[in-house]
Amino acid sequence: MPDAPPSSVPTPTPPPAGIPYSQIRPQLQTGDILGFEGTSPLDYMINLLEQGKYSHVGIVLRDEQDKLWLWDAPGGGNAYPDPYWPGPGPNPGARVVDLDTILDYYLNQMGITSFTWRKLTPSLPLAPGSALNTFISENDGTRFPGQDCTLPKELLAEIQQKYGDAGTQAATCGIGLLLTYFSGVILLVSTTGYFYCAQLVAATYMACDLLPTPPARPGVVLNTGSGILPANGYTPADFMDQPKPLKLFPGYTIAAPVNVAWDRPLAPPTAALSAAITAPAPPPPEQPTGYRPRPMDLSLFLNPAVFKPQPPHS
Repeated sequence: MPDAPPSSVPTPTPPPAGIPYSQIRPQLQTGDILGFEGTSPLDYMINLLEQGKYSHVGIVLRDEQDKLWLWDAPGGGNAYPDPYWPGPGPNPGARVVDLDTILDYYLNQMGITSFTWRKLTPSLPLAPGSALNTFISENDGTRFPGQDCTLPKELLAEIQQKYGDAGTQAATCGIGLLLTYFSGVILLVSTTGYFYCAQLVAATYMACDLLPTPPARPGVVLNTGSGILPANGYTPADFMDQPKPLKLFPGYTIAAPVNVAWDRPLAPPTAALSAAITAPAPPPPEQPTGYRPRPMDLSLFLNPAVFKPQPPHS
C-alpha cells in the first residue's frame, strides 16, 4: 500500500451512523446513485479537487430478475464477472458488477470508509432496447483516463520505488483524470474514449435524457455557445453534495443523500484478491460499437490552436 498521505491533507471525519444496508437494499432501483468516501492517494486528490468528501460514484441497476448491479468506472482494482462484457479476459474499464460483491470489496479491500445513497424517481428502464441498456452495451469496458499514459522513466522509477504498483497506477490515473476533468470544467471540451466515475454517471444520465447534453459538433471545439457542462466536467460531489443541487430535467427528482451503514459480514482478504488489485489488465478486444480504447493523445492539451471558440450552436 502507498505511504500515508501527508499530514497537510485533511483526514476525513468519521461518517454519521446511517441506515443499515439491509433496510435500504429492497428499495434500490435502476438509476439510483451511490457515492463513496475513500482514503487512497487518488481519493484525497479528488477530494481536494472538488472540495468535497466523495471520491467515487456509480449507478445502481436492478434487472428483470430482481438482481442488483453497480455500473461504475474504477481506476483499477479487482476484476469481476460482467454480464455485458464479451471478453476475452476481465473487463479493464467501465463495468457492470454484482452490487453486494463490489460493496464488500470496496469496504474490505479498497479503503472505502462509507457510502451514501440517492434515490432517483422514477427509476430508469433497463430492458433491452432502452436508452440505458444501449448505452451500457456500447460503453462497457471503456478505460479510465490515464490507464494508457506513459510517464518519464525516471519519474516512473521513483514512484515505483516509493509507492509500488499501486502508487504508479494512482499517478497515471490521476494525471489522466486531471487532464480530462479540466478540459471539461474549464475549457468545456467534451472528451471521448475514456470514462472516470463521475463522467460515466453524467454521460449515462445524459444518454437517458436526465441531464442536458452539450450540442454535438465536429472536431474538438469549445461549447461556449451552449454553456452546457460536458460529462467530463462533473465530479463525484456534483452528484452527492446537497449544497450543489443536481438539476435534472422535469419529470425526474433525486432524493437527498442518505448515509448507509454496511451491516453485512466482510469477506476476509485473500492473496488472490490482493494480487488482482495491481495485476495489469489485458487490452480489450476491438468491438463493433462504442468507444475505442486508444493511447491518450496529450497533444490535445499542448496545442492551444485546437481550442477555437465557436459561434452559438443553432
